[in-house]
This record gives sequence, structure tokens and C-alpha cells, in this order.
Amino acid sequence: MGDSERARAKVLLSAYHLHASELFAVEAGRIESESGEYGPDGQSLYDYRAYVMASVLEAVAFLEAYTNELLAESSDTNPSPLLQGLSLARVRGLARVRSEMQLKRRPLLEKCDLMVEATDGRTLDHGDTRYVHAALLVSLRNYLVHFDGEWMEVPTFGGPPVPQRSRHGIEKALHGKFPRDRFTRKTDLFFPNQCLGSPCARWACLSAYQYGTWFAERIGALKCFFLRHRS
Repeated sequence: MGDSERARAKVLLSAYHLHASELFAVEAGRIESESGEYGPDGQSLYDYRAYVMASVLEAVAFLEAYTNELLAESSDTNPSPLLQGLSLARVRGLARVRSEMQLKRRPLLEKCDLMVEATDGRTLDHGDTRYVHAALLVSLRNYLVHFDGEWMEVPTFGGPPVPQRSRHGIEKALHGKFPRDRFTRKTDLFFPNQCLGSPCARWACLSAYQYGTWFAERIGALKCFFLRHRS
């Protein structure tokens, strides 16, 4: 068989990233449910935190991969079904955004806005809960990836929680967005103790899924991803 007759298959990874995020969240939940009153310790604690962090990283990786796949499809002469049903004007709009991205890299959500505006005429509503949570998810991912060790204010032994004005920036951003796990106390340090628990992992994969679904609907692209558990 000659080179011109060889079959080719398009490889897309975005759905695998979202599946990985959910799988890590499920594993974190398993450790939480199997741990005693005081939570995991030793190796189990390392596993627990690792699953939570991996879920966050993979949730954002899903959004990054999905947007890149859509942009690549817009300039592919033999595209996959991702953009089936889109008008030629919408496909060309995405192709223009791709050309601009090659000249100037932009943050993930800014890139998404450009893609939606190029196809739907309006950017996403930044006040929408789906956008707010996606932005926080990206911020947490960046915080984890670039974390270089920080001093955190903690309450004195037996004392009340640290007042809101004295809390660290990451806590101010994420406080109240997801519950604590079942063995973390209100007086525990927010990061990493209260933050990096299985509820955070569930929030991460669900936030990525909800934003990705909204984004795909606005563009008119095929939604090629799913969650097994949406609650």
C-alpha cells in the first residue's frame, strides 16, 4: 500500500483529560470515605492530596485541550466531526482566532472569549456562575503549578478562625465555593487542609464540565465529552 493509500485517524485527548479529572476525584472520595475520624495520614494523606491536585490539573487540561482541538479543526482540510453543523462563517471565525493565537498567546479564558465572539458575536457572560467557577479553577491550577512555599496565617491553638481580612488570597477567592471534607475543622488552615480535599476535586471536574458544555453550545461545536457522575 502506498503512502497516499494509508488510512489516518484523528486523535483527540480532551475527553480523556476530563475523564482523568473525574477518576482522580472518585479516588479522592474513596480515601475520604475509608478514612477514620481524623482523616488519612502518612502515605494515605499523600495519595489523597495527590488525587485532588491531579483532578484540578486535569480539569484545566481538558479545557485547554478542547479549545486547541476546536481551533485546529477550523484549519484542517479533513476535519473530524467536532465542527460538523457549523456554518462556513463560524468555521472561518475560529480559523481567524487560530491565526491570531499563532502571533500572540492569550490566557485560556480570554482565548475562549475570542472563539465565542468570532462564532456567536458576543463573548461569554463573565458574571455567570459557570464563568466565575472556571476562572477560579484556572487560578487554583496556576497557584498549584507555580506554588513556591508561602507563610500562612493560622489561628492560635484553641482560638477562633482567622478573621476574613487576614485570610490568604487563595482562601478569599475559594472560600464557600465547595464544602470541607468530613474530617477537616473550621479552624484548620484553609490551604492546603480545607482546600485540597475531595470536595475540591469534585468541584474542579464539574466546573470544567459545565463551562466546557456552555462554551461548546455557544460555538455550536460537538460536545464530545461527558461525566459519569454529575453530582
